[in-house]
Amino acid sequence: MLKKIVNWLLLLLLFLLPWQTRWIYDPATLNGDYWEYGTASFYGTEILLWMIVILFSIYYFRRRDFWARLTSRVRFQKQRWSLLLGLAVLMAFMLSLGKSVAPEISYNHFLWILGGLCVGVVMIISWDNSARDFRRGLVAFWLGAVVQGGFAIWQFAVQYSPANKWFGLASHFPWQAGASVIEVGGERWLRAYGSLGGPNPLGIYLAVALMIGLVLYLITKEWKYRIPLAVGQIFILTGLFFTFSRGAWLAAGVGIMAMILVGAKTNRGALRDLGRQIFYYLIAGVVFVGLFWPMLSVRIDATARLEKKSLSERQEQISTAVDIIAAHPWLGVGEGAYTYELYRRQPHLSGGNYQPVHNIYLLALAELGIFGSALFLVLGMWLFRKIMGNNIWFAPVILTLVVAGMFDHWAWSIAPGVMFWWIIWAFGMVRTGKMWANGGQTVDDKN
Repeated sequence: MLKKIVNWLLLLLLFLLPWQTRWIYDPATLNGDYWEYGTASFYGTEILLWMIVILFSIYYFRRRDFWARLTSRVRFQKQRWSLLLGLAVLMAFMLSLGKSVAPEISYNHFLWILGGLCVGVVMIISWDNSARDFRRGLVAFWLGAVVQGGFAIWQFAVQYSPANKWFGLASHFPWQAGASVIEVGGERWLRAYGSLGGPNPLGIYLAVALMIGLVLYLITKEWKYRIPLAVGQIFILTGLFFTFSRGAWLAAGVGIMAMILVGAKTNRGALRDLGRQIFYYLIAGVVFVGLFWPMLSVRIDATARLEKKSLSERQEQISTAVDIIAAHPWLGVGEGAYTYELYRRQPHLSGGNYQPVHNIYLLALAELGIFGSALFLVLGMWLFRKIMGNNIWFAPVILTLVVAGMFDHWAWSIAPGVMFWWIIWAFGMVRTGKMWANGGQTVDDKN
């Protein structure tokens, strides 16, 4: 019974992941203005995550067979390098915490990382060799993205994002200073936020969800399920378009190309199914270009006033990140403490101007230093190698996530983004038994 509760709570977490409901118990300010990255809070999804981890621990730790497998010499010999690597990464995070310029912030960030790793382990162990549970997890995540796609379409249509504290929503209008907009001929158009903190996080989330939808389409044989999958994919694709996030578009394009290569290498039948879906996306793309070309051209050309300002700010952020890395090369400034280091360097700005660099790899290097970042990179390479051997069709999803990380900081700087990052990697690490037999065509299982 407890195991079923854990599984259902996991599905609920995957569905609710993009919602930002939280309890702020210690709001922070810098120079009298609100400072997001120093604010201490508990997200609703964060509380749900730790409930899952605790219940999972109670279920498994009281079982004798679990302890027997855990202490098995043969099992330890097989897993010793992965265990040592995991311990080394955690030690690097702890070392960074001890050397942080803002220890309280780093402690909270460490808990996010630990929570993401823990829920990933729960997913991997709970769904081990169960194609049914794996599919349910993908569907729960994907349905949450369909809701976000529909919400994004509505936001763009009405040019308004409503505020609601129970859903973690802040209001956004195109005329507001600081709102993410596209300026065309003096007119401002609000980009879609969904329930996330900005268009770029929403774009990353929907780009990855689009790839997961393709995976679901390929492992689903019945047309009665494929048709609603195809319809939902259009909602996600349209929402992704209305974010006008160039980085998310690029990441989705790279992921689709990678999936085509996987199909060409493993199974031509799956490649034909994939081709049909991509053809529909191209038709939708042509419609988008025809209807919204003025806005699209502004984003592509990037010579308008706001676009040039955005690119200039990105370049300045990268330059500043390089300076911080050079000043703290080995151990960094402490995880989550990047914006506080900015404050130490430029103490007279308003709180909202202290922003992480829009690249999680530079951000991690600045916060963890060379030592921690190198271990983090080795862990990622080891995980990707496992995914290539275990769930090769999921490798393009991971590639989409990795590319998207080059254009925003959400997957490192905010608790739901950190959970999102580790959950996607955990999906790829789940052993799915016969699901991928015959190069991607599903085989029914009894798990």
